[in-house]
Amino acid sequence: MFWGLTLTLSEAGLQRAEDVMRLVFAAVRAMRSLSEGQRRAVWEEVAAAAAVRWQYQDRTAPLDLARDVAQKLHYFEPQSVLSDSALLYEYDTAALERFLSYITPENCNVYLSDSSFAGRTDRVEEWYGARYSKESLNLDLYGNDACDAAAAAKGGNADVDMAGSPEDPYPLLLSRLRLPQPPSWALPVDVRLVSEVPADTPGVLGADDGDDVIMASEGARGGAAGGAAPTAAAAGPSPPPPPPEQSGQEPTTHGNAPPQLLDDNGIVRLWHRTDVSFGVPKIHVYVHIITRTVYDTPASWTTARLACRLMEELLQPDVYDAQLVGTSYSLAASETGLHLSCHGFSCVVAKLAEVVVAAMSNVTLEQVEARYPLVHGKLLRSLRLWRQNNPAAHAEYGTEHVLQLPHWHVEESIQVLQEAMALPPPPLRPPPVSAPPSAAVVEGRNPAAAAAVGEAVRPGDCDLAAAGPVAVWQFLQGLGRGTALEVLVYGNSTEQQARELCAMLQRHLRPTGLGPDGWPATRILELVPEASAPPARSYIPSLQPPQSAGPDGEVAGPQPLRPAPSEKEEEDPAADTEVVIGNEVVASHGPGTVAGEGCEEAVKVPLHFLASPPPPPPPTTTTTTTTTTTSGVAEGSGGPQGGRDGVTLDSRYGSAGTAASAAATAAVGGPMLLRYVPVNPNPTNTNSAVFFLCQVGEDDPRDIRPAVLLDLLAKVASKPAFHELRTRQRLGYVVSLSKHRLGGGMGLAVRVQSPDRQPGVLRLRVAEWLASFGRELRELAPERLASFKSALAEKYLEPPRSLAEAAGATWRPIRYRSYAFQKTELKAAALRELGLQDLVRFYEQHLCPSSPTARVLCCEVCGGIAAQRGDAADAAEARGGDDVGLGGWRRVGPQDVAELHRRLPHFCHSETLGVLRPLPVTHGSPSGS
Repeated sequence: MFWGLTLTLSEAGLQRAEDVMRLVFAAVRAMRSLSEGQRRAVWEEVAAAAAVRWQYQDRTAPLDLARDVAQKLHYFEPQSVLSDSALLYEYDTAALERFLSYITPENCNVYLSDSSFAGRTDRVEEWYGARYSKESLNLDLYGNDACDAAAAAKGGNADVDMAGSPEDPYPLLLSRLRLPQPPSWALPVDVRLVSEVPADTPGVLGADDGDDVIMASEGARGGAAGGAAPTAAAAGPSPPPPPPEQSGQEPTTHGNAPPQLLDDNGIVRLWHRTDVSFGVPKIHVYVHIITRTVYDTPASWTTARLACRLMEELLQPDVYDAQLVGTSYSLAASETGLHLSCHGFSCVVAKLAEVVVAAMSNVTLEQVEARYPLVHGKLLRSLRLWRQNNPAAHAEYGTEHVLQLPHWHVEESIQVLQEAMALPPPPLRPPPVSAPPSAAVVEGRNPAAAAAVGEAVRPGDCDLAAAGPVAVWQFLQGLGRGTALEVLVYGNSTEQQARELCAMLQRHLRPTGLGPDGWPATRILELVPEASAPPARSYIPSLQPPQSAGPDGEVAGPQPLRPAPSEKEEEDPAADTEVVIGNEVVASHGPGTVAGEGCEEAVKVPLHFLASPPPPPPPTTTTTTTTTTTSGVAEGSGGPQGGRDGVTLDSRYGSAGTAASAAATAAVGGPMLLRYVPVNPNPTNTNSAVFFLCQVGEDDPRDIRPAVLLDLLAKVASKPAFHELRTRQRLGYVVSLSKHRLGGGMGLAVRVQSPDRQPGVLRLRVAEWLASFGRELRELAPERLASFKSALAEKYLEPPRSLAEAAGATWRPIRYRSYAFQKTELKAAALRELGLQDLVRFYEQHLCPSSPTARVLCCEVCGGIAAQRGDAADAAEARGGDDVGLGGWRRVGPQDVAELHRRLPHFCHSETLGVLRPLPVTHGSPSGS
């Protein structure tokens, strides 16, 4: 058995790696010098934390538990394999001393990994070809300061320069080695359960095994119905899609009632649900800090992510003890604001949440400046590592980049960070103060665009462009302005405790409500043939009809007559996407390079619908790329209120409009087949990949039948896809078929990654298989279909295995604003009514690429092998696509994405519209309102 320690180094830390290792060994020596009483006190703290974690741990998935136990059986007896690895039973002085004696430089292997070592290694690993070097540790470097370390830890050695120096801070760091203070609030002291029913009532887990039970106030869940008497909620600018009728809100088959709405005042919406059915004294608190300022520009998006990482660094000493016993928090940025979540013991979470939000609101500029280089380096490094993702991941990223608006690209976030370190710090401004709700403040809008139309610009907007320390500080200081909160308190808590926690959040965050622009909505491109899409504005000319395709599937046509892009547009093209890195939802804006640069898939002809003369610019457009893109979305969204800053769209592009547009597609005769060829962020990877997406429409909570059909077809087709494309045709070693969801849109996705096939060949092979799958589907035996339906229904109705799963399932409808708390039960009911003919019709309408109503986007990432071959080989192998009606593919490059969004309509995220939009009456109303 080995003991190990993993450290993540900054750029400066990498340069001082030897000093870092010296500190590690100095800390070990300092522990060895502790008195027996000090060692026992530390052991008792650790043992108490382990006992709490063990007694109230969440349930583990069976497969994970089996894997974990199988590994531990090597070290523990079967009868105690679960507890012996988690609990500390008695203090053993000799064992502790023996363990500490093993942690020496002589017994240590140090593994140091970084991309900067490329070209500086002298060995190659036998099996995987990894390049590395090997050298001996300098034992003299790590063995001469034992006395100094112990003395410095106590602060009593006059020979050690405690101040250190910029060149050698090691003595100063040694002086900071000391035992932490005993935890004052992090250990749970009250582990009683809250219950709405008497302790002797059967069915309440934990009430019959000796646990104390706190009685909740009467009607804490609104009775068996799970909600109070409904009243009208505050109206927003756009009505929500009401979920199916759920009169009475009976408990679901999981035994979970919907949460109760305790407060809804237009600024804060508070949800609560008491749940002690898992017998653990824990709660889960989710806070959605809704603001447009996070995702307005690449600079503001980068600033928000820096702020989240900065708070993580600042809070680490304060929350460490709570994390040791299983109480934790996370803070992440997304398109609609910030997401704060706290999970753990009921008596600790409220204090933890207060520690976090108080630190956010009271952070000083000095604190930001001290930690900024560290968080800046971490974020920049993580974004650069994104480039090393495999081609299949980049293909999916590219697809989402094309479809979503706005969607800032990773490369532009990298550019923002590089400029932030290169530019001098902006002049210091005072922190912004909260403006009254009536003030005409532009929330989250480009300051130049706001000034151009005569609107007020908030203090600090200009500084946000730099994403430097001052920008981060001002972002945190002004977080409450133009902000609304949506909160869920779930688990072992009373209604009163939930209200008190929400009041604490309001006291520290000081939300003033969303501005006139409302909820920060995003758009998803609707892939309809241009002839079926109504013109966005009256001044947009008619679009050209489809043109004939060449033998390799290319569309011939004239070059687009578009105005030359401005200098800003050339630097900042509108191509958008999203990726998850660490605990952040990382998005950014794409590079302005020609599609296919560095591979054989260079763009040669434009999309046929780009060939028409450009429309005259709207009167209010500005020269910045962000504002121009916004205007384009408004034009393509069906009216003056359909732009990015609006919340109301033409009904033609709602859920009902999706079917109408599909019918119009059939009338013009032809599928929408687009191929997107981005620049490969990792050209050294020799693999190629495609992400083949058949767009279905919006995942509308009012009409769940399409989503159920898509789930069922994905389950039926996943194994045939793998068998045909992976096993039989051997296109690549990564092949998968699954449902894909982006925002409010959904579709069927096929991923293929290949070491020896070009992306064009992979695309045509996937399309051919999908076109031929209909025959296999029509011949599906009834018993096979019944088996698929049974498995899918079991998945829908599977109860949550832990409190965390139950809380997450309740939060998702709130987070994405569908408020469809019983969606899985409704999907199971809809599944029972479906037959084979329904599935075949759905396939023919949406998923067969040769169907006139198909809407397909395929992102192709060219690897090294593809770049060595050429268009002739691609065309020769892909020519067979015309034989099954799959010709006419239209190529799109990064420079075409902005025009694509301007010309075609969009789905509005049906779950992210409105300003804290009113709820259906079946969900209840705030108590006492």
